Amino acid sequence: MAQTDTIDAIKVRHSRDVQHKVIEGNKRIFGKAERTLVAPQVWYAIRMDTEEGRILADAAHVLRFGDTEGETTTSIKAEQLLVRAVTGTDHHIKLNKAL
Repeated sequence: MAQTDTIDAIKVRHSRDVQHKVIEGNKRIFGKAERTLVAPQVWYAIRMDTEEGRILADAAHVLRFGDTEGETTTSIKAEQLLVRAVTGTDHHIKLNKAL
């Protein structure tokens, strides 16, 4: 999973109409939380072909293990970052246990 947004941060000054400020702040956060919770469902619907998956794995590998020049010295290969397609609940449980 990847972060796409910060839900929100609200500072409420404890003077004049605090209750209203807190309620409005909660409404703002809940509105963004709903959008944030939907994001993984959207990601799950995205399909990549083999080449796109390889490109994503290469980029993730450099981001995770690369130095400032983009060079990696880890024994972990980009291909190891790819997760095979999983169908059915039983496979999800097995995959989660394996990870």
